This record gives sequence, structure tokens and C-alpha cells, in this order.
Amino acid sequence: MNKTALISIFALAAASAYSADAWRQTKELVPEGNWGDGSTWVSGSVPASGDTAKLDKSGSITNSAADASISKLDLYSGTLNISAGTFAASATQVYAGELNIYGSAKVTTASAFNSGDGIDGGTTPSYVHDPEAVINVYGSATVEDSTWGILIGETALNRNVVANFYGDSTITSKNGSNGVKIGSSRTYTTESSATSTLNVYENSTVNATTLYFFRNATLNVYGNANFNVSQKAYIGDSKTDSIANMNLGGSSATRLNTYSFVFNGANLTIKDSATLTLNQNMRIGSDEAVNITPGHLILKDSGKLVQNNSGLIMYGAGSTIELHGSNITVASGQTYMTKCLGLTSEAEKGITGGTLKFVADSEGISTFVSGWVEYNNPTAQTGYAIELDFTDFNPAAGDGLYTFNIITSINNWSGREATIMNNYLASTSDPTGNLVKVIKASGADSYDFFVTNGGKTFGINYNFAAVPEPAALAAVFGALALLFAIRRRK
Repeated sequence: MNKTALISIFALAAASAYSADAWRQTKELVPEGNWGDGSTWVSGSVPASGDTAKLDKSGSITNSAADASISKLDLYSGTLNISAGTFAASATQVYAGELNIYGSAKVTTASAFNSGDGIDGGTTPSYVHDPEAVINVYGSATVEDSTWGILIGETALNRNVVANFYGDSTITSKNGSNGVKIGSSRTYTTESSATSTLNVYENSTVNATTLYFFRNATLNVYGNANFNVSQKAYIGDSKTDSIANMNLGGSSATRLNTYSFVFNGANLTIKDSATLTLNQNMRIGSDEAVNITPGHLILKDSGKLVQNNSGLIMYGAGSTIELHGSNITVASGQTYMTKCLGLTSEAEKGITGGTLKFVADSEGISTFVSGWVEYNNPTAQTGYAIELDFTDFNPAAGDGLYTFNIITSINNWSGREATIMNNYLASTSDPTGNLVKVIKASGADSYDFFVTNGGKTFGINYNFAAVPEPAALAAVFGALALLFAIRRRK
């Protein structure tokens, strides 16, 4: 090997070990420029494989439509459009500004696809000028991370982070211990006021190894989008005191393939005609958290919860599973849960089972169909185990007696079987002191409970007394006043 070749090898090694900073030109000089044009960069040369490309000018636009390979991308302010080719970086950090990935572009990272304006220690770079960080992935573009995952707002401090995945785009995280993270998880999390939102729209697909929610995190899956998690999903975070929200709507399909946890005040809402499929247990009020904290699962409209050999288990006072409306139906051959309201074995630990809530629409209340139902020991239950809210019940058929099956077990009531109903959900017009709370549409309504189907079905007979409309009441009082006046004249 000659001397020139050795020099070239050492030069290449040095470039790999010590990356150079390649800064974008100022806005005044180059308001819009192409990535592959040397005049776009302060140094006059295009960032190479050993360089860190830094874009920091608010209002500037940088376009990339060919293959590019760098050490790291730092987007502080301005806009970067990637429309074609493969854009490869060891790490991508969107502090602020806008990153658009579309067309046939493919973005790959080996370390982290990250976003948020903070850095370790809580100091924001002085050259971050844009008010938020926005990431848009659409068209047929793909984003893939091989190590750390897709991190939406992991370093969010003062500026909000919004990521929109839509079109026919595909986003994949491959590392099992990180996957997709939403929300700030840094050491300065308690100081963070920023929100982190991931919107998965239209026909886009997200394939995540794991799913984590941290401070001020929201995940929206709408349209015909698909969101797949191959390993554990943590909806809520024991490290932070903020509420996480996961909203599944439209005709979207979300699949959680192993254990999932909804806790620390997190809300998981399934609405429209969205479907959530569970292939392992979902625990509402996690038993994997440091402390058992409330979690909330909400079904609305025609939302479906499909369970494959798995169950819902609810832990902790304050946790709720809620059904809103009368048109919620179980997917063919499926049940909403196999176990509910905690496990009897947990009673000795002082863990209560939360509340199963039914919220009626105008026409009635839903039936919770289950495989097995196992109650926590009622002596350990804090508050009501079941709540029936008829506030909005106003059937078109008017007043009268309406019968609703509340919970139906296909197999049986595990452990205590039907005796739990006979002993603790006794027929009474005043459920105080029992495990059932009924909120009536009006004070004139009445009800009683029943157990049928060999003890497998618990229901309510609800006697609805229609309350006249104000106009009708006015007419009645007017007629009475007129009658009274006539009688006085006589």
C-alpha cells in the first residue's frame, strides 16, 4: 500500500471520528436553497458522512431530493423538505422548525429520530427561534430507525412538538427497548411546559416495537390508519404527574400484541368505528408501575375492542372502564373482557378494582359482554364497582318500563359466581352501601336489579317517567289558570 493510500485511510478515519459542523447560510444570503448545492452552506461545501448539518435560520427553506448521508441532523429553525432519495443520518434532532418528508423519500437513522427544544441540563440553544417543532411525513415516504426509535418530544421543554404521519407513509421503529416514545422523559421533565402530539392519519402505518407515553403526551390514530405495537405498550408514565391521552377514531385499527398498561390518569378512548385489538392482557391501573394509579378506558359510538385470548384487568381506586351509548357492539366472536374490577387475589394487597361505568344515550345503555367476570373482594372495594348513568336517557317511545342487560358473562362469574350479585348487588331503590350507583334521568324514575341466565347476566329494570317539555308544562299551567278563573267567576 503506497503512502497516498495510507494518508487517505487516516483522513477518512479522522473524518468519521471527529464530525464537522456544517451550518446553513443565513436567511438574507440564501432564503431558499438545495441541500446538494455548496452555496447553501456557510463552508461552501455540502455536508458529508462525517458532518453534523445544522439549520438555524427561521424562515429559510432547504430542499433535499437526492441521496444524502451525514453524521447528524440538527434542525433548530427553518424548514427542511426531503422529497426523494435516501436521507441517512446517525441521529436526527428536530429542536424547532419544520421537517417535511414526502414523495418517495426514505429517512433512516441509526441512533434516534428525536424532537424537542431542550437539551440535557434544560438549556435551550439561543438560535432556536421558531415557536414549535413540526414533523410531517406523507405521500409514500418512509421513516425507519434501527436502534433508539421514533421519539416525539423526548426533549420537549418550552416548545410544543407535533408529528403528523399521513398519506400512505410507513414509520418503523426496530429496537425493542425504545420503539415509539411520545412526551418528554428528560431530567428536566418537571420543568417542561411543552406538549407532544403524534397524529397518525389517513392510510399511514406505524410499526412500533414498544409504545411509551411520557409528560404531556397525546396519540391520535384516525382515518384508515394502522398502528401496530409488537411488544409492551405503556399508556401513561409513573415518572411524571401529567395526563396522557390516546384517541382511536375514524376506521383506524390499532393492535397491541403483548401486555399493555393504562395508568397514571391516562385516557384511552375508542370512538367512531375504530378497533383496538388486544393479543395479551390490558391492565387498567398498572400493576407494573411503582404505585397503582388510575387509568381510564372509554368506548364510544361504534368503537370495538377485540380480545384474542386476553382480558381486561382493572386495578386501583379511581380507575374506570366506560361505555358511552347504546350502540356499542362486540365484534363477532369477541368479548369486551375476561376479567374485570381487579382480581380476588388482589384484595389481600388492598388493591381495589375501580369502577365499570355505563353512560346511556337517548335510547339506552350498552351491555358489557364478557368471557368470565371476577370481582375483587367487595370488602376491599373503595366506592362503587358499577355506575349506571341515565342522565341523557330520553327514549323516543316515551315513558314506561325498560329492561337492560348490564353485564353478561358467556361462561360464568368466576370465583364467587352469581352469589356476588345476590349478596352485593341486591335489588333496592337505594344502592347506598352496595356496589352499584344509579344516576337517574329524573327524580320520578325508579328501578330494580335482576339476575338471570343462570346467574350469568346482571341487569336493571328502569321505569322511565318522561318529564314534559317546558312548553308543555306552560300549556298545562295556562289551562289550569284558565279553569281556576272560570270557577271563580261561577
